Amino acid sequence: MERIAAVRCSLARWKRQRGIEFERRQPDGSEVQSALAQWTGQRTVPNGFIGGNHIGGCDKATAMHKEGKLVPLLTEAGAIAKVA
Repeated sequence: MERIAAVRCSLARWKRQRGIEFERRQPDGSEVQSALAQWTGQRTVPNGFIGGNHIGGCDKATAMHKEGKLVPLLTEAGAIAKVA
């Protein structure tokens, strides 16, 4: 459980450093997981969306960032400012 909390804190810090806004919610467990499975095929959280499009969970978002694909998606969606 400590490792999960550390990953969540690291992800939150990473988002804050980049000006990414996010909401922390207390989900209702199985109902939320069932809805996520219907919408995305993925029951686990985090379950990320950018510009209304499902991108996956934390591992997928991290991989996209390492591949240089995350920031362009966020920029295109208007989530972060374009750098001049």
